[in-house]
Amino acid sequence: MTNQILPNQHCCTNFFPASHVHQNSSVNSLKHGRILTVKPIVTVTCFVVMALTVFFCSSAMALTNNLPYDLSELSLEDLMNIEVTSVSKEPQKLSDSAAAIFVITQEDIRRSGATSIPEVLRLAPGVHVARIDTSKWSISIRGFNSRFSNKLLVLIDGRSVYSPLYSGVYWDVQDTMLEDIERIEVIRGPGATLWGANAVNGVINIITGNSFDTQGTLISAGTGNQEKMFTNGRYGGAINDKTSYRIYGKYFDRDKSTADDHRAEDGWDSRRGGFRLDSRLTAADSLTIQGDIYDNEADQTTSVSMMQTPYRKTFAETTDQSGGNLLLRWQRTFSDTTGLELQAYYDQTERHEYVLDQELDIYDFTLQNHFQLSRAQHVIWGMDYRFCRGDVTGNQGIRMRHSHCSKELFSTFIQDDIAVIPQQLHLILGSKFEHNGFTGYEVQPNARLLWTPNENHVCWAAFSRAVRTPGRIERDGHVQIIIPPQGGMPEPTIMQLEGTEDYDAEDLLAYELGYRFLGIDNFSVDIAAYYSDYDDLETIETQNSPPNIIKTLDNLMSGAAYGLEAAVEWQPLAWWRLTAVYAYENVSLELNDGSRDYSSLSAAEKDTPHNLASLRSSMDLPADMELDIWCRYVDALKEHKVDSYINMDIRLAWQARPGLEISLVGRNILDSEQMEYNRSSMGNKPTEVPRSLYFKTTWNL
Repeated sequence: MTNQILPNQHCCTNFFPASHVHQNSSVNSLKHGRILTVKPIVTVTCFVVMALTVFFCSSAMALTNNLPYDLSELSLEDLMNIEVTSVSKEPQKLSDSAAAIFVITQEDIRRSGATSIPEVLRLAPGVHVARIDTSKWSISIRGFNSRFSNKLLVLIDGRSVYSPLYSGVYWDVQDTMLEDIERIEVIRGPGATLWGANAVNGVINIITGNSFDTQGTLISAGTGNQEKMFTNGRYGGAINDKTSYRIYGKYFDRDKSTADDHRAEDGWDSRRGGFRLDSRLTAADSLTIQGDIYDNEADQTTSVSMMQTPYRKTFAETTDQSGGNLLLRWQRTFSDTTGLELQAYYDQTERHEYVLDQELDIYDFTLQNHFQLSRAQHVIWGMDYRFCRGDVTGNQGIRMRHSHCSKELFSTFIQDDIAVIPQQLHLILGSKFEHNGFTGYEVQPNARLLWTPNENHVCWAAFSRAVRTPGRIERDGHVQIIIPPQGGMPEPTIMQLEGTEDYDAEDLLAYELGYRFLGIDNFSVDIAAYYSDYDDLETIETQNSPPNIIKTLDNLMSGAAYGLEAAVEWQPLAWWRLTAVYAYENVSLELNDGSRDYSSLSAAEKDTPHNLASLRSSMDLPADMELDIWCRYVDALKEHKVDSYINMDIRLAWQARPGLEISLVGRNILDSEQMEYNRSSMGNKPTEVPRSLYFKTTWNL
């Protein structure tokens, strides 16, 4: 369901915008907005700090002979040759991928100073990350941002963390030990042919390292004004020369932030642990078994509507989130071009908060096979079965018509990589065929063309269809809202929003072009442009007039989004690397005949900033010091009263001895507090992001 709502709306949930209660009289004002410019003083401050830092470090390097000669273990050429799996579901070089893909490496994560996966994702171009409060984020790719961004598929080691209730991701429970993440592959654009429904605007694939590569003991701990306390521990060992394992545990306690110039009720503490076992059973067979358990407590301010005066209740509450997962993966390699993989996982989650209690179990089984059909054709195909069952209990105006629900999903895919001209021109054709319990059969084809005229230039083009299937709340949900007396009406108005069995899948046709350049002098460029044609987007339609208003969900909006994304990496000196990313996006939508839902139209068009940009500078200094500076710019969301802003993170680290790192990190240092998201979600009040400083020590034994 639509999940945008303004803070002053008389509503207990985030399922519809404020203008559904008070219709805006000016349609044009809803459809057109201006981009706010960043404050000049902040811009000047940012670049002055950057310039002074560069000057200082350059001078220092010139005055000493004790120079480090390698910024990291990977050169820019090595980075372009990293093997990725998210585009074709089998290893291939990043530079040979016919998709808009960006890889965040373990070195990027370490030097970013980020303490959570959502904050790490800010590194990728075109990913809009907005913090709602201490424990919640809104994350999207190519538009339609909201807390439950329903057009983005997220995987952790091949396990989907997409919630079938809201068709979105609960980011507050997606975590692992950051030091164990090998890389994060971010695909902008559809990935539905291989990954299935809901991989509409992008795929985020979080991949942890093999336990053979994480042997020994690692302990990290720190404290700060917002990060009150955090500690992570990992131990990796070997059972024999063919089998290794690791276990980990982590805990953190994060302080409250700010709301309306007062301390917000959004403190957060989390406990998590897990294990991974990898075994080379034979020369051709490998086995992975891994699992996690977690238990979180997050404070939040909840606001719900009620029948009696004052018609609204606002209070602080502590929510509980817990769960666990277990995954098993077996792989057999028959030859360099043929292989088979079987994967099964179980995922259990529970969430308990005032407006909604949820319990969900997911069972998933996948078979995948790839082989060489001929000298010029490589085929990959697979099948998947997923079974979901859940219980949902609502309170204060939100409920499900059926508290218990069980759904099955069957799918199969096939993709053929055809070498039209070996080493130069490849045509990739494929499709996903899926049957789900809501909309029945869905077909999601894909065609990609990859041209590599020489080792320095790569061009690609793609056409894809993807669908976003409904969640339970959109088919089975019931929301009741109490609107206080107004306009001479003596009694409150009761508004009801109903999910409907007729709600259909949202549809996307995407057209993409991309270019990569890996040139001389450690310089690379990656550019992607896209045009996305949407149909059957969600609207909320009014069925009758006051005093009792009934609204239902429908699919009466369509339109397009287009944009450009770019990433540039340059290593001017052996000890200094610069990374710049930029994204521009514009969304233009229209209502189909029969709809007057201008508020959903306005929200969908203006949920994502037109411009996103960041610049990272990573330096290796004398005396085993590291300095990382990260500047970010985010355009305004005028409709939601979020100003444009520019902010900066700085990390200074010292390798005191081999295996011992001491670091000091300042985050969001240009502003004492900054609003990044300004819409209520599930009745929860958003807060401002404060400036923070923390100290961290890491021992790798």
